[in-house]
Amino acid sequence: MPEPVDFFQAVVTAYLADADHAPLLHDPIHARVARAGDVAEGDLIPARLGMGGADYFNDQYTARPEPYDPACGCGVCCHLADHPGAVVVLSNGHPWQACDPWPADDLVLIIPAHRLPEQNAKEWTTAMPAAAYTPSLPGLSTADEVDTVINWGLGADSTAYLARILTDPSASGIDLERTAVLYMATGSEWPETRMLVEEFMLPLLREHGVRFVQLSRSGQLKAAGITVLDDSRRPERLFARGPWTLWDELESVGTVPQQAGTRKCSLRAKGEVGDRWLIQVMGGRPFRQIMGFNADEPGRRFGDAAASKIPGRTGVYPLMDWGWHRQQCEDYLLERFGAHWPKSYCTFCCFPVSMGALPAPPGAHTLAPGHRR
Repeated sequence: MPEPVDFFQAVVTAYLADADHAPLLHDPIHARVARAGDVAEGDLIPARLGMGGADYFNDQYTARPEPYDPACGCGVCCHLADHPGAVVVLSNGHPWQACDPWPADDLVLIIPAHRLPEQNAKEWTTAMPAAAYTPSLPGLSTADEVDTVINWGLGADSTAYLARILTDPSASGIDLERTAVLYMATGSEWPETRMLVEEFMLPLLREHGVRFVQLSRSGQLKAAGITVLDDSRRPERLFARGPWTLWDELESVGTVPQQAGTRKCSLRAKGEVGDRWLIQVMGGRPFRQIMGFNADEPGRRFGDAAASKIPGRTGVYPLMDWGWHRQQCEDYLLERFGAHWPKSYCTFCCFPVSMGALPAPPGAHTLAPGHRR
């Protein structure tokens, strides 16, 4: 009997948002990479995985596994008659008028019909009422004299800053013993981004012993508090969701995310969560909060400074000070890790149709020689 597999190393690229591809009907936060031979009845199949990444079909389809018969006469199964390994049929007659045979060891992206249980995070999770903060892991406390907090949204800009300063923290005035990296989970990050984070950035954080705090809202109401999903100097995984997700809220009240004006969805899922942790943990003492705004968006510096109401906080905007535009951030990560790093946004968000979420135009800006490391 095949062993259950939760994850294979594979490149899962973002779902294509164009006229040739039907919209995904399920939140890709539940997507898993599996062997074709392990696909079960009712699993949704949006893509095949290969060396070049995810090859999305024009429309996702539901798996109806059947035994493979090379002589069935469908005109397709016969092409795998000489395949050296096992072959499975994942569908018959839908969406094609023929069988859908796969080598059993090929990788396929699925959204399971029966949701896989999340890894047990109870030992790390602490609901935070308004009154107090309880450390979630032994050895980490509110008295560890953190004076620098780096906001990490997982996208290209903040990731470029974080990766670069870890090459020489002292040159950037960073004392890693007194620094915390803060991430707020919305519950709907793209699988591609999660994979890149776990492949490249979490090993860096572990290597340097950086404190990585992962948070989420505990519920729709503010009174529910926030949840510490993980708080560790040796993070092993990215927690994609907590007990509440932004999708849960939007679906329950029948609304959609905002593209223009103040994106209140982002403020509720990330801004309010991080601020609440900072107020309780910092206790009013002076600290600096490093924001990953690039040099293409100078207005965000003034907006952040005007909106800040946390006692003792000073906002810092190093990418703007370095003159790093979006292109420099993408170039740095491509050179450093050999991968294009996308902008972070929720899978269901309308933001990708805006210019802010598209890759920087070729040649828009180049890295200054002194910053190429």
